[in-house]
Amino acid sequence: MKALLALSDPASVEAMCNAFAGTETELEFFPNLADLRANLGPGKALIVFCQARLPDGTFRDLLKLAASQDSEIPVVVCSDFFDKTSYIEAMSLGAYDYIAFPYRRAEVEWIIGNVLRRIPASKQVHRVKHERREQAHAHAS
Repeated sequence: MKALLALSDPASVEAMCNAFAGTETELEFFPNLADLRANLGPGKALIVFCQARLPDGTFRDLLKLAASQDSEIPVVVCSDFFDKTSYIEAMSLGAYDYIAFPYRRAEVEWIIGNVLRRIPASKQVHRVKHERREQAHAHAS
């Protein structure tokens, strides 16, 4: 399973690495929205975690892009602190979830578990086979 993470703050990167430690999730980090946009698309990842504010935009920009592309990839907004107004806005713009720093492992695992449960079993098998083929190809190169 692959997760895309758009995080520019070193403390957020470290907290998210700790939250994913010991899982089988492949993490791909992006320091800004432009780099993340270039890597979005069908089959690229299971989930996206996006810091609320990045050097070149905000979660609003990513959620609008995801909506315009009819993207099925769930987007989780990661904030430096819980803000009720931002939470409501993020959810109304189509965020899958909203978490506040410090990002806790149990919270991240709960979110990923929910995402996995909403994927039909046939798609999960296809996704796993696709990921294994990509890994085999990457090791061969």
